[in-house]
Amino acid sequence: MKSLACVCFALLIAPVANAQRTIDLPSPILNQHYPATTYNCHYQARAHTESNGFSADRNYVLGISHGYLACGHSGRGADLVYTYYCMSDVWDLSGNLVSVKVLPYAGCPVAHSYRITDAAGYTVYTVTNVYYGYISSQYAVLVTP
Repeated sequence: MKSLACVCFALLIAPVANAQRTIDLPSPILNQHYPATTYNCHYQARAHTESNGFSADRNYVLGISHGYLACGHSGRGADLVYTYYCMSDVWDLSGNLVSVKVLPYAGCPVAHSYRITDAAGYTVYTVTNVYYGYISSQYAVLVTP
């Protein structure tokens, strides 16, 4: 009977010891501010973010964020202005956004948004939500060992 109690206790502890944690990595916010005399808008939106693997030392998650903001109007005398963004993102292995570097949009690197697992067991991948054929949201996910 004593061995049966040990087996039951081990079955209860084993899943907790190997519990993984899934962290949605925060995307940077795109900001656009124009003077009220030119365009009457102050707009913020979450960028579309894709995971791009790990840093060479495996201590950080890398990603690429991109997107655009539209400001103005499309009626008579239209002055609709698009501002395009590209950013290189770095998160630590706890899911904190450590740095964001703005890059020229024309040279925005291609993200490798497939599932990547490093030797320590950390995994990153990209979640893309599509609504009527358009990407409505996109963010990176980190799974800790």
